[in-house]
Amino acid sequence: MAHADSRTLALQERSTALVAIHGSDPRADIVAERNRASFDATQLLHLLNGGKEKVERRAELARQVAATPWGDKKNRHFLSREEEYVGGLRAALGIWAKIQDEKLPLEDGLMMRQLVDWPGGLELHIGVGGLSPP
Repeated sequence: MAHADSRTLALQERSTALVAIHGSDPRADIVAERNRASFDATQLLHLLNGGKEKVERRAELARQVAATPWGDKKNRHFLSREEEYVGGLRAALGIWAKIQDEKLPLEDGLMMRQLVDWPGGLELHIGVGGLSPP
């Protein structure tokens, strides 16, 4: 938190440590369930998400977004509302710059916007005006 006093930080630190030691990785459960499935989970993934190429493109964009400072999702649950908003604006500007620099299609920009999942308040503007320059 940006403006937390030392007492608040100490309380957060202890409770965060307690939660972290009792947490488990949900991905292990998902892997086990997929291994028990009576159908090909990969084929179902492609069917439900628009085809193999779209799934692969989304995975590639996810890797690229995760490698950027504005795409990092660590510690988001501990941010203030203002910090969340600033993060959302940084992500929107980062996506815009990436689209311009790499000449990416609008579909990739919208997919990156979904991947970063920051609350930013820009959804209405993007929906009405698209991602075009002012």
